[in-house]
Amino acid sequence: DADYTAGVTAARIVTDGGVDGLDATTLRELLAGKTVDVAPWIDDLQEGLRGSARPEDLETLFQLIVLYMTEPRKDSEAYQVYLQRLKTSLENRASSPQSVFSGRRRWLAYSSDAVLWYDSPMPMKGLEYHIL
Repeated sequence: DADYTAGVTAARIVTDGGVDGLDATTLRELLAGKTVDVAPWIDDLQEGLRGSARPEDLETLFQLIVLYMTEPRKDSEAYQVYLQRLKTSLENRASSPQSVFSGRRRWLAYSSDAVLWYDSPMPMKGLEYHIL
């Protein structure tokens, strides 16, 4: 599927961008002293948010949920950093026997291009900034 790569990477791109007018670094600084974590996720069949917080930080947790759903922040610099990390990771996978074995096992088990996207640098061409 042409949108598979964009779909499985979108959640990480959204998280790396931050929310509202706050980049991810500023958001982490504002949350210092709080025990709260929220992150969007997307897999093959579902999507959602994962989160946790101490009882005293629940209000912040719910505020972050609303912001991730209504005000995700586009950040082209964070996006470029993410792409570089992904590219490096994909390039280095061939040098890891565990990664090669895991990729071959998935290929034998599923034999599906969608499942194999992460085992090759090819998915990089499917990632475009406008997906946000």
